[in-house]
Amino acid sequence: MGRQLSFVATKTTQWGRPDALVEPIGNSLTRSDTEWEGPVPEGTKEICAREAQHPIDEPRKHLTVVCLDEEGKRKSQHVPFIVESK
Repeated sequence: MGRQLSFVATKTTQWGRPDALVEPIGNSLTRSDTEWEGPVPEGTKEICAREAQHPIDEPRKHLTVVCLDEEGKRKSQHVPFIVESK
């Protein structure tokens, strides 16, 4: 889709992500973005996953991401969560 998926947030003002979860979240974002055909804000060059940890019994329906343009302007968006097929 012409975007670079290069970020997984490791810390916000509200939570921190253990290093062990960075790769799984990144893989989920890549898979979900690759299979999803929905729009992102015009000019999006990079997408950062900022999804917080969910309770184990809460089904995940989307990933919360931040879309960044060339000027660093940010816009939050939900990308449907695609479960890895076995």
